Amino acid sequence: MFTLCDFTVEYNKNLLGLDERKPRFSWTLCSDKQNVRQTAYCITVRDEHNAMVWDSGETESDNSVHIEYDGAPLSACTRYNATVTVRDNKRESAQAELTFETGLMRKPSGEFITHTFGERNVPKFVRSFECKKKIQRARLYATALGVYEARINGMRVGDIYDAPGWTSYEKRLQYQTYDVTELLGDNNELAATVGEGWYKGALTWDKRTCVFGDTVAFCAELHITYSDGTREIIKTDKEWNCRPSHILSSSLYDGDETDTTFETPAFYPVKIISYDGNIISQINEPVRVTESLPAKECFVTPKGETVIDFGQNLTGIVRFRVHGKRGQQVRIAHAETLDSDGNFYTANLRKAKCEDTYILNGNEQILQPVFTFHGFRFIRLYGFESVDIADFEALVLHSDMQKSGVFSFSDSRITQLQSNIVWSQRDNFFDIPSDCPQRDERLGWTGDAQVFCRTASFNYNVVPFFEKWLGDLAADQTADGGVAHVVPNVLGDYLTPSSCWGDAATVIPWTLYCVYGDERILARQYESMKAWVEYMRSRSPHDLWQSGFQYGDWLALDKEEFSDRTGATDKYLIATAFYALSADILSKAAKVLNKSEDAEFYARLHARIVKAFCKEYVTDTGRLVSETQTACVLALHFDLLPKKFRPRVLQTLIDNIRDHGYHLTTGFVGTPYLCHTLSECGYGDIAVRLLKSDDYPSWLYAVDKGATTIWERWNGIYPDGTFFEPSMSSFNHYAYGSIGDWMYRKWAGIDCLQPGYKKISIKPYLVEGVDSISCAFDCMYGKISVAYRIENGCVRYRVEIPVNTTAVLELPGCDKTTVGSGVYEFDGKTEASK
Repeated sequence: MFTLCDFTVEYNKNLLGLDERKPRFSWTLCSDKQNVRQTAYCITVRDEHNAMVWDSGETESDNSVHIEYDGAPLSACTRYNATVTVRDNKRESAQAELTFETGLMRKPSGEFITHTFGERNVPKFVRSFECKKKIQRARLYATALGVYEARINGMRVGDIYDAPGWTSYEKRLQYQTYDVTELLGDNNELAATVGEGWYKGALTWDKRTCVFGDTVAFCAELHITYSDGTREIIKTDKEWNCRPSHILSSSLYDGDETDTTFETPAFYPVKIISYDGNIISQINEPVRVTESLPAKECFVTPKGETVIDFGQNLTGIVRFRVHGKRGQQVRIAHAETLDSDGNFYTANLRKAKCEDTYILNGNEQILQPVFTFHGFRFIRLYGFESVDIADFEALVLHSDMQKSGVFSFSDSRITQLQSNIVWSQRDNFFDIPSDCPQRDERLGWTGDAQVFCRTASFNYNVVPFFEKWLGDLAADQTADGGVAHVVPNVLGDYLTPSSCWGDAATVIPWTLYCVYGDERILARQYESMKAWVEYMRSRSPHDLWQSGFQYGDWLALDKEEFSDRTGATDKYLIATAFYALSADILSKAAKVLNKSEDAEFYARLHARIVKAFCKEYVTDTGRLVSETQTACVLALHFDLLPKKFRPRVLQTLIDNIRDHGYHLTTGFVGTPYLCHTLSECGYGDIAVRLLKSDDYPSWLYAVDKGATTIWERWNGIYPDGTFFEPSMSSFNHYAYGSIGDWMYRKWAGIDCLQPGYKKISIKPYLVEGVDSISCAFDCMYGKISVAYRIENGCVRYRVEIPVNTTAVLELPGCDKTTVGSGVYEFDGKTEASK
């Protein structure tokens, strides 16, 4: 049977508040037959009055990804219905529909209103109004300088947390669109509470406040369409009032303080303030509660403190039921782990208090914080007269991305490692790709995001998430193209841009293009990509980048002075290697975008950089001047060496690994490429040995220590249970989770031969001691899956290839073959099982 499984517009099935003038449509196809491909499609789009605004006509094409709307200009605040009809080479057809609704397509006309009652409490803005006719449809368009929660008639609007999210506020601010039709009645109150959030609240380890502004503000338009066709718009202006709310204070680092006995005071007038930045509709998926975890255990620590364990290190908040005395204060503190004595451990939180405080009103209450989030597994309770763990649940919060990949193994520890990678991504993809969710940092470090982006794109569809963040990266670039260390940039220019970190500007857009076939992301980021390469070029006389601040191989283990976190690899060798990588990427991107002059120019630049690299860092006999694991990996993986010297550098790498007892010494820079390089050079067995090692330093060392997320450091906890220096010991940092990319592409063997997986490579690596694996990935064309089981010297494979694609299968023990879509099973012999 031939069916149309997934029909989306801009990666969404039913999009509300779309401001894209030429949205793109994509779909996936399903069939129980083999070798099925699309031969033609037709897309029609009608407005809410059923008027045709686009008819593509039947188009002979196998293209089913990113088909750009090419009809009449879309109108603002209008619902559209799209239909796609396709037929295949088996003479079957299928059809699907979707609905999307445009947003304002302009800046909101509402004013930004702020409070006038000084520094008391978190402000609440209120507007009362009547609806005297029957309501057909109502939409709220809202944003804030700060983070807001809107309510209509006491009912929460939407399910989004910490809206409008974190952007480079001086330049970009997102607004959200809500369907509020069912919340309105005859007499109504629209209210919005606005916390400090990232806009005014404390940021960085210095806990600097008012980084972006010194007062919070709210802006909204409520559009009401009545059944008789008339419309009404209620927007923020001087007609609104404000008053202090029951939230005494809110802080992303320190937590919320809430007084549920608070009596609402008289109203104050609002004040109008100006905002000159660009206001855009929400691009990325908002932060939502994606899961609720029950409490696992309640116990008393050796210090006599009451602690609850949720069994998983997570990002979110705690919701709890309590019935106390009026005026009674209860507090909940948060921590990632316990110390070696079993006590609540908070030293690694640095200056972040991570504590929520509540004053009870004497009734049974269900409480949770509103404008904060915490990274935690354990909570410590203060002031509770009795504790029932059934009254506590952890609400998991992160950007609500679409899950796309799953991976499991017969080795339970590797399965746990995969779970740890996914959890660290969930916990740190909180509107921006942060470094950690618990301490006084939680910033959008560009280097961390760059090294993890390919792994991230397997676990979830990350295009909308990164598209929004890359827009801020470009907005924060300096006039000469420099890329900030963190995005949004709250660190200023205290350090000059660094390689690997700044290369997020090129690597991430190119990764999104390769994985999703998305040319538009390349086009929109192209000037940013080019500016970054030009920044490096302006600082690279003789085609070598040998100046300025560099992070080096951050947190590598190959330097005796642990206080120096840059590792032993020559930091300018790293800088020049990434300069070459970005120049090569820019040349390829220019070619995709038909910028032939740029493509040729940067291809020549790349060749010159490689030549200069060899002259500076490789001797006449092929020896690297820096013989660390990372130096060898970059030289090999980035193809910076003459062919005749590759064997010597490869042998140096192997010898280094053996000299360290088959352990890695790499940091943030070398780790993502280490196992890839070994596998591509014929040493997949050593890559597997590194992955399966369980003593320090290794991925499974943390797993055996009970980790449920990826650690910032290989030695976050020592074998005796004591901790590394607490100021740099996050237990939820995804950078070393970049091993996931190797697991998916080399171990399971799912890789793309053409952008978007239009042509697929299936080339799994069989591992002794692992009897089975199962890996599935939802690409733009549908589900790709690989599973194998080894028994009695034979291996049985099951491979699924999506409709409208082809795949090259290189299954160990079987002949190489090229297939079309469908499910295939093969039997082969294997040495790995002997």
